[in-house]
Amino acid sequence: MGRPVQLQTPQKVGDIALGSKDRESTELNLHRLASLPQAPPLPEQFGEELAAVEATVECSPAPKMHCSYDAIHQSIAGSLDVLRRGGFDQPDILLAISGGGLIPARILRSVLRKGSNNGGCAAIQVIGLELYSDELEGRPHEAGVRRTQWLCGASSQLVGKRLLVVDEVDDSRETLCYATRELLADIAQQEAALAAVGQPVPPTHLGVFVIHNKLRPKKGCLPAGVPQFVAQELSGAPWIVYPWDAPDIEEHNRLGAACS
Repeated sequence: MGRPVQLQTPQKVGDIALGSKDRESTELNLHRLASLPQAPPLPEQFGEELAAVEATVECSPAPKMHCSYDAIHQSIAGSLDVLRRGGFDQPDILLAISGGGLIPARILRSVLRKGSNNGGCAAIQVIGLELYSDELEGRPHEAGVRRTQWLCGASSQLVGKRLLVVDEVDDSRETLCYATRELLADIAQQEAALAAVGQPVPPTHLGVFVIHNKLRPKKGCLPAGVPQFVAQELSGAPWIVYPWDAPDIEEHNRLGAACS
């Protein structure tokens, strides 16, 4: 019989298991790599230019989308079937969030009235909300949503009605989250008051309508059971410029036509 073959135990170089010959070759290559001259650092001016480019990319604003009154009116009118299927084509009250929801609510009211079987017309009530962003305002202690106007008197009686909150855009969803949560709290309080005196408590329905919904991560969420109706979904989170925000409507329309 021949002599038994003795296997060499591999030794590790880095993260690779190697035999003796491979180990010698690899160590030689590593030594050669280590002996290579290092690349000289970039000149200082190149470093400054690179930093400026990176800062520009990070701070570049989102692309602007100039919406015309015609396009908005058509989008809202095109939402009637969706609202009808969701049971919100004949709401009792449109709750417009000031100020972006005022004009959309008025347009939606006309669209719903035309599509109504009985010619009914929803009332428009206004709730005023302001969103303070720690990113935009630079004051973290003021971040969040603040009321500037709310329902009172007869307009605050919400139980048993079909309510549709209206705003221009669902961006971070913080404002819509606050509005629906507070309205549900008011409804629950009114329902409890009716039940306490033995009065029947009819069902109340609450929904949300927006012209645009940006398909992006949201900071807020709608309560369970509150449906949302959207005229147009938008990807890429563009910066939407509405005609009611434009100081010069002719310039606004020109920019919108150039981008269409």
